[in-house]
Amino acid sequence: MAPVEWICQLCQDILLEPLTLPCCGESFCKTCLQQWTVVKLDEGAPKARCPSGCGKQIDYRLPSVSKLLSSWLESAHGNELEERRRDQEEEDIHGFSLWQEVAASRDLQVGSTLAIAFGTSGIVIGRHEEEDRVKVKFDTFLFGMNGVFNVSPDELLPQVPSGFGVQIGQRVLASQDLIIGSAVAVPFATLGTVLGPSGVPERIAVRFDSVAEGQPHDLSVQAFEILPHVNLIGGFRVAQNVTAVENIMLQDTILVPEGAVGKVLAQYLGRYSDTRLTVMFEGRLDGRSEVCAAGAAIVTQPMDVVKTKMQIHRMMTSRDDGFRRVKVARFFATFRETHQATGLRGLWAGGSARLCMAAAAGMLLGPALEYAQLISSDATRPLRRQLDLGEDPGRTIVHPRASKEMFIDVKL
Repeated sequence: MAPVEWICQLCQDILLEPLTLPCCGESFCKTCLQQWTVVKLDEGAPKARCPSGCGKQIDYRLPSVSKLLSSWLESAHGNELEERRRDQEEEDIHGFSLWQEVAASRDLQVGSTLAIAFGTSGIVIGRHEEEDRVKVKFDTFLFGMNGVFNVSPDELLPQVPSGFGVQIGQRVLASQDLIIGSAVAVPFATLGTVLGPSGVPERIAVRFDSVAEGQPHDLSVQAFEILPHVNLIGGFRVAQNVTAVENIMLQDTILVPEGAVGKVLAQYLGRYSDTRLTVMFEGRLDGRSEVCAAGAAIVTQPMDVVKTKMQIHRMMTSRDDGFRRVKVARFFATFRETHQATGLRGLWAGGSARLCMAAAAGMLLGPALEYAQLISSDATRPLRRQLDLGEDPGRTIVHPRASKEMFIDVKL
């Protein structure tokens, strides 16, 4: 004989697919608890109460089947449970199944009153007496309406899989440039609305507000290509332009100078996620490396001119044995010769080209040097992993990248 804890209080039989309620810890058969909930909702109650008698309301989104209890029951009463499982064929409700997550495919009205908004989530709880209607318990009713709603199948859509992190009707934005062929169809951070599952596996349909000319507004996207459009910590939003209000430091190194402009990418998902954002800054904006390089080019240009002349003007003489002897003019002799021939302006000949070259080198080598210093000081750590700065790292966690842009997680 089975222990009393393995007996469902509703059907007085061994638990089949047991669900354990958090209010009292009692377990019931999944089908029994679903039927109990449907009866109470049909009676007009906003929610069913626990059948064990504790009096607490239970959510119509029932808990998951208890895997541990199920394994015990299967090991002790596997044959009996399998026979009962065969007797309980899953009912097809106009293409939907019992307790399936669905959403309204459009605004639903009662007379002239809007009752259910597009995208409102709900649970299929059964077939209505009318042949072509489905009984659904929606999460939200407008104008104080409540209870079970009877809808036609074309007014419902299967809800988006939970792995996408969004639901039908929810506002989202593109997490990156979405490309069709070789053209950008939807730029990063463009807003859109989730329409529902796509015909392609592991994709959903999204209607974007604006797209490139000649591109469709409705696209089939993967989970990583969109983000929920919500306020981040501190009231910031994805793709919002921000400015560093102070120097962002790592130890004694300035990674991002005060006044640098960046763009919010997401809320940081690691440690201290409740106080941090991931921001992409546009490299160094103070121009110190470029200015220093240009200044050095101007100051050293006369020496570069003299050096070049010394390299190309060589004095050759023949020795008695027939071999030629090459002599390079002395530095000061070449300097005097150049000054006498062309004046001071001649010492800065080609200065414009060298100035441009030095400025470009400053823009490229400055950030490269900073990254090299950062990577060499942390050479034992893989490049794309987060720096471990201890229990309270202060104000910055840095993700070095081998490019001009720097990805910084900033503590607010």
